[in-house]
Amino acid sequence: LGKMPPPQLRAWRLLTVLAALAASAAAAGSPIVFQLDEDDGRMPPPPTSAEQQRRQLRQIGRLDVGQASSSASPIRFTLLRAPGDTLAGQFDVDSDRGAVSYRGARIDRDSLCATTGACCDSSRQVCVIQLRVRAINPSAPDSSRSLLVEIHLRDVNDNAPSFPRPELQLTLDENGHQGEEIALPASTDADAGENGIESYELVGDTAGHFQLRTSGGGGRPEPRLLVTKPLDREETPELRLTLVARDGGDPRLSGQLRIRVRVNDKNDETPRFHLDGLRPPLTVRLSETHPAGADQPFLLLNATDSDAGLNSRLRYRLRDSQQRAQSLFFINPSTGALSLASQLDYERAPVHTLVVEAVDRDGGFASGGVASRTGSVTLTISVLDVNDEAPVIVLTSLSSDGQLSVDENKPPDTLVAWLTVSDADSSGVRGVDCRLGDDKRDSGGSGGGFRLLAKSSTVGLDQQEFELRTARQLDAETSPKVNLTIVCTDRGKPPLSSRRSIRVIVNNLNDNAPTFQVPGAGGQPPLRLSVPENRRPGWLVCGLNATDADGDAIRFELLEFGRAPFRLDERTGRLYATESFDRELVDDDVNDNPPSFPPGTVYEFTVSESAEPGQPLGVLRADDPDAGENGRVQYSLAEFAARRRFRLDPDTGQLSTAAKLDREVDGPRHSFTVWAVDGGRVRRTATAQVTVL
Repeated sequence: LGKMPPPQLRAWRLLTVLAALAASAAAAGSPIVFQLDEDDGRMPPPPTSAEQQRRQLRQIGRLDVGQASSSASPIRFTLLRAPGDTLAGQFDVDSDRGAVSYRGARIDRDSLCATTGACCDSSRQVCVIQLRVRAINPSAPDSSRSLLVEIHLRDVNDNAPSFPRPELQLTLDENGHQGEEIALPASTDADAGENGIESYELVGDTAGHFQLRTSGGGGRPEPRLLVTKPLDREETPELRLTLVARDGGDPRLSGQLRIRVRVNDKNDETPRFHLDGLRPPLTVRLSETHPAGADQPFLLLNATDSDAGLNSRLRYRLRDSQQRAQSLFFINPSTGALSLASQLDYERAPVHTLVVEAVDRDGGFASGGVASRTGSVTLTISVLDVNDEAPVIVLTSLSSDGQLSVDENKPPDTLVAWLTVSDADSSGVRGVDCRLGDDKRDSGGSGGGFRLLAKSSTVGLDQQEFELRTARQLDAETSPKVNLTIVCTDRGKPPLSSRRSIRVIVNNLNDNAPTFQVPGAGGQPPLRLSVPENRRPGWLVCGLNATDADGDAIRFELLEFGRAPFRLDERTGRLYATESFDRELVDDDVNDNPPSFPPGTVYEFTVSESAEPGQPLGVLRADDPDAGENGRVQYSLAEFAARRRFRLDPDTGQLSTAAKLDREVDGPRHSFTVWAVDGGRVRRTATAQVTVL
């Protein structure tokens, strides 16, 4: 101790006295109190042991609860800390010596508030920290007890007041704001009690335009700036003030906020339009064919403002008086050039009313808290009509479903549909001519067997009616559907035309007899068949196929000349033997297994009506366990009608489209039969039903 500097020696003696007081308090059952100031970094460190230095501990005091005798076991101390207790974690109690220490280089009230949430009450200058320590006597455990340790940490003035930012900019109009109070940013001070914010002072207002007022409860003043004298921009365009905040500590600390007050010219003039001697409302005549685009202005408007600076900077805009001006018109905000945003249409709106506004202070976008002023002028846009509308063709069918159709073999001049033609141009439709398209533009050629007949009377002043009629008899087998193009042209300058493509379905009638697709039909030599002998009755001899150009269902019937040992299935055309044969027919080797499709297989495929011919749909597969040619299977479509729309590869069974399908014309569902035939001399077959949606 003799080598210790005087300031540290005095501190050590103070700690010794505090330890004695703590021992007395512990003996009386009262809290053991240690009083100290927070360390602002200037006080000398107290004496510490080598172990405390190694663990970076700063000793606060020492616990001394006394000993019964010199031979008694030494008292051991334990700091009681609950899990998650971050406050107790900032302290340490030496188990042998009872020394109470703070973990870290210095003990600071503000750091404790930030890390543990303790000592955050800025209204109390002294913060009380409570710790629990157990004193354990190993030789007499029953005499062990719990000690309450209180650390009274007094705040010192080690933080100066501060503002959220170093400078505040205010913009005020001349000749205004007198008597108005403007809230200023409040200063903050991390210190507590009398070391916190105490007062504010305004510096730099030599002309006496302002007065500083403070308000607010809870001991924390809030600064406000009162305007006491009108501002004159010509006299003082800018003022620079300083707001000083001081605390109540010793020594007193302060912080500053620079305040920059700009005085603006008062905006008291309204923009005015110059109409070159014209009086509002201003009328402009504009053709509906005038091109749209900002680079094609049709009117240049000019307005001025007698104010200065920003108050005279104008921007132009449209005020939508008819809810459509913004979509049809565009005004350059800087130059006042008025142009079209989209094409005008006389037929939709022959007149438009616009209100053009000139707004000062750069259109109000840079108001800075100052209200902008607006001048306006009303424009009437009169749209001039030109021939810019093509005729509109409306088709009405005779049928309820709207489909155009006519039966084949109907006499010429049969009515198919009505056409109503309208033209939105003001000239009306009395000069509209309609015709069927030429050979190059419609697949029917020469009108496709149809003609247009104009009615002598019109439906109305803006509509004219035509009739679509047949020009000759039609044949569904030759042309099941006819594509036509209707062309209608007005007599405007220049003339405008409209085209409409239509399709007429020629309804098929039963005017064609069925024909067989095998030799021996139609006067050819008879079909010769060979069958094996000794077969049981009921076996399949062959399958006959017939088609009808009308697409009708076919029923087969066997016409017997005398008694024939055969039976013909009227639906499928299959010929069966009704008895066993001997050598009257040619003998062949036995083909004893027919092809077979997988049981339970449902062949259902889907295709888009927009699919091109050749679109694959799926594969059909049948098996035949016979060997050689007897087991080779080939595929074919049974119905002729199906062959016009689909194709079946005879070797692979690949099914694809043979023509472009039309759901409205051909129907949404196609069902047909597929044959599977083996290669035996006496061929055996199998069938499968296919559905295409």
